[in-house]
Amino acid sequence: MIEVDLNKIRFIQNFDEAMNGFAEFIVKKVLLNDLDAVIVIGGMEGRGKSSAGQWLKDYIFRQLAKNEKLREKLIEKKYNEGFFDENRYNYEKRVGPHYIISYEMGLDVYNRYVQPPPITSVIFMDEAFKDLLNRDAMKKVGKDMVKLIGQFRKFNYFWIVCFPNFSWLDPYFRNHRVEYYIHVWGIVDDETGIMKRFASFYYDTQDYRALTKLKFFIDSGKFRRYNSDDIPFKIKPQFTVVMKRYGVTEETRQEWGVLMRKNFKILGELWIKRRKP
Repeated sequence: MIEVDLNKIRFIQNFDEAMNGFAEFIVKKVLLNDLDAVIVIGGMEGRGKSSAGQWLKDYIFRQLAKNEKLREKLIEKKYNEGFFDENRYNYEKRVGPHYIISYEMGLDVYNRYVQPPPITSVIFMDEAFKDLLNRDAMKKVGKDMVKLIGQFRKFNYFWIVCFPNFSWLDPYFRNHRVEYYIHVWGIVDDETGIMKRFASFYYDTQDYRALTKLKFFIDSGKFRRYNSDDIPFKIKPQFTVVMKRYGVTEETRQEWGVLMRKNFKILGELWIKRRKP
């Protein structure tokens, strides 16, 4: 353990503002550069990894709705380059991105029980894994994720992966595929006994290479000397927010509306196809 001094942490007070800005950064980078995005959310049990992942998904969809024209240009680019045939091109034009949750459904995509979801879909892998209780099993999950995410790299998916310990991930996957890491952590108030939860964001920009520094820290072996909640005090993140979700406005709901209606419609089609023998 190291001394906890919250004054050393760069806080952004508005959770919505921070999450929306983070999602905008990721979405524009993916759409403008024909990339995918692998986002890992780590931290000790009970700190709020799943909640952070669900919230981030909402903000990504909001940014996809705002940048629909960029997505359409990306579809045209892939068609002109021969990545899509005529049927797939029409399919991409007809539907919006999906939201796929759970590790098991992710494997369904990999095993081709259903056709790959449209480009820029969000695939949320919560610790899927609830029945995997030992570290060896977690290593196997990590290898499966490397295979799965590598297979669909050109579909520009947003992979949100909840994993209990960043250092347990496959080294190649962690160091060469993960570009964004959110570390959730908490401090128990001595007077009230209530835990205050925080989320620290690690990714590289021109002004500060936060994720690169964290990866070097893990590879050096020093990571094992510290409690997971100490990481933001040892390696400075881009910024930290208090884990507090504010109410979604009616304007935002309408903004998400069309995209989400497309989403759930096509998800229904996928499940129907999967049930057919």
